[in-house]
Amino acid sequence: LITSQPSNVTSCDFQTVTFNVGATGTNLLYQWQINTGLGFVNLTSTSPYGGANGPSLSIANVNASMNGYQYQCVITGACTPSVVTNIATLTINTTPVITAAPVTTTVCEGTTANFNVAATGTGIGYQWQVDNGFGVYSNVTNTGVYSGATTSSLTITGAPNSLHSRSYRCVVAGTCAPPATSAEARLFINSNPTVLSQPTDREVCAGSNISFFSAGTAATMTGTLSYQWQVN
Repeated sequence: LITSQPSNVTSCDFQTVTFNVGATGTNLLYQWQINTGLGFVNLTSTSPYGGANGPSLSIANVNASMNGYQYQCVITGACTPSVVTNIATLTINTTPVITAAPVTTTVCEGTTANFNVAATGTGIGYQWQVDNGFGVYSNVTNTGVYSGATTSSLTITGAPNSLHSRSYRCVVAGTCAPPATSAEARLFINSNPTVLSQPTDREVCAGSNISFFSAGTAATMTGTLSYQWQVN
């Protein structure tokens, strides 16, 4: 006679889970069975299973491939008939894993930059972080130039020079611990050319040489300033 049925179990991956049954009778024998999709077959107490012939079946180091597996126990004794428990299902929640990290990007001042991350896991959420220039990270919020701070894609609209060379990363947390943190990606910003001094009008005698001067500045990661004089 079964006095307590095995219950469905939900677990994070890489944990140990247990299915239990309670029964009364004379000279009871237990045989746990598993259904992976092709019908129920008998289990043996070989890794990762333990207690296949007892009232408690343990499964060590469960993983995502076991999600949806079904278990039941056949109980026999000195008297017939045998009894079979209800079916109990194993559900596996997976820990966050980064599958694609954000990459370093270079944009022009005042344009839009994007950082993207991809991850797997159960119930995952995203939190982008930015370093303060000294390797200390703080959470990004959807204010100012930032949007998508808690999504898989962080957008920086109208990127200012003040963010040049800053590093970004994403922390992905889910139902199961620990969270996963992506590799960092840096933002390089090419400044727009700025004229610091204007050429001035010049008056010379015919046949003489004359020079016009101008200076500009721009912080760039891809090259130096180039100049093209024009005449009207």
